[in-house]
Amino acid sequence: MKNILTTLIILLFTVTCFSQTYDVSKIDNNMYDVTIKDGNTTQYGYYINIDGKLLNHGKWVLKSDNKVLTKGIYEKGELIKITVFIDGIKKTYEKRDLEIIRLNGRVRQLENRIANVTE
Repeated sequence: MKNILTTLIILLFTVTCFSQTYDVSKIDNNMYDVTIKDGNTTQYGYYINIDGKLLNHGKWVLKSDNKVLTKGIYEKGELIKITVFIDGIKKTYEKRDLEIIRLNGRVRQLENRIANVTE
């Protein structure tokens, strides 16, 4: 419990330094409802407490000017699905798609490192 309070205090202090506002409500022993606002941008979702760590859990939504930009589904801190809205086009990525995107990024980094070493 002490770790959770310390984490929330640090988050609140850090966020207020950057003019964001955090609204945190405890739902039950392990769940928290969170809303983060920064100007016209709002993000809301849930955190779950597992072994003293706050992890994203359930549905998270990012809005700007009341338009939904992204919707994500988390399971105990792991992003398992994300939907992105760009210029009226909706793209949804499942857990496997996200892993492929991450791995492609790693491959590009390794290729760049190899290219820099051989030059």
